[in-house]
Amino acid sequence: MKKYLLIGLAMPFLAARGAVITWDGEGADGLWNNSINWTGNVLPSPGDDVILDNSFVVTNYTVVLPGGNTSVTIRTLVINPHGASITLLLPATNTADPGLFISGAGDALILNTAAVLKNASGATTGSGVNITNTFRINNGGQYIHSTGRANASIVNQLSTAAGTETGIFEYDVPVAGYTISLTGRTYGSMVLSAVTRGSNVSYTGNGSTPVKIRGELKINSQATLNSGMSADFIVQKNLLLATGAVFNCQNGINNNLVKIAGDLLLQGTITKTGAGLPILELNGSINQHINGMGAITGNITLRINNPAGISMDSPLRLPYNLNLVNGKIITSNANLLTLADNAVCSGATVNSFIEGPLKKEGDDDFTFPVGKGQIYAPVKLVATSPASVADQFTVEYIRNNPQSSFGINYPSAENINHISYVEYWD
Repeated sequence: MKKYLLIGLAMPFLAARGAVITWDGEGADGLWNNSINWTGNVLPSPGDDVILDNSFVVTNYTVVLPGGNTSVTIRTLVINPHGASITLLLPATNTADPGLFISGAGDALILNTAAVLKNASGATTGSGVNITNTFRINNGGQYIHSTGRANASIVNQLSTAAGTETGIFEYDVPVAGYTISLTGRTYGSMVLSAVTRGSNVSYTGNGSTPVKIRGELKINSQATLNSGMSADFIVQKNLLLATGAVFNCQNGINNNLVKIAGDLLLQGTITKTGAGLPILELNGSINQHINGMGAITGNITLRINNPAGISMDSPLRLPYNLNLVNGKIITSNANLLTLADNAVCSGATVNSFIEGPLKKEGDDDFTFPVGKGQIYAPVKLVATSPASVADQFTVEYIRNNPQSSFGINYPSAENINHISYVEYWD
């Protein structure tokens, strides 16, 4: 009798705790609502912990949640591939609010490397996916927000634990214009795409508290990011713009700061449309690179604030202001830095200058902040009539003996004392 009573007390406890249900794919149709696809041939229930892995199906596979006004509720979900990729899709045919509800404590939803959760909800309200507690996208995992539904409640649940720094949160919505949650948010890597719509998508966000992207910010072709931030926009790794991508640093009145600690890979366009004067600051701690045939347009300041310096791997033309705070810019004739007519350069010191050639366009008085090694050796160009806005001057400081290349002769009428044997300007 005592043994029978103990078992009877244990059974309700186990039922309340739920079961671990694993995908085995025996139904061979990829459908969540086919019980044959689950261990024990039982559909996951609201109290269950669900695992999608490669224990039974060793190749890539996709699981499709039900369509219609059907809401799936489970306690936790872990997508944990082993050498393959696994995608869970909430389809556009699902109109429930939410289509997927995950109610457990702690890291209730975990995407590991090669795991993808694609939210294409067709609901008219909500966010498609509802997570009560933490949403953890580990490095190598990816969430794709491919719905016009809201995103703030999902972003709010993102884990910032170690190991999530480059987990990908991708926006790829089916609508022309969409607002993304930025103010006070912390992402891993962020990707903005226009694949689902198949034509241009304009993403907009603003806020008065900083947004931090701990991984990369990647803007794909036909996608535009319009920022109205009054607080810092922080990218701790690379900023990548594909051909046809646009980063509008300021579409409002704010003089905001965009901080990039990684490389600037620029095939698209960085610009601004508002009255504000944004600053694009390269502020890494190791040498940063600027690469790509894209453009910076509008009144945007490029600020160099990296003691390890910046290397130009492609030509770049700046339209407005180069602000040198800390660190050198390494240029070459092939990878030339150019300042447009009326553009200015400020802040140059022995700690921050151009090592290599610098081109200036126009008819302005201009001091070329050039040097070499530990030597800052600026040279000033003073415009005289008939100077033209079409004029172009390129200056480089050379730390070599000019006598070996140009000799020692000079016009006596030029009040020259002697030809240097250690340096010259080209």
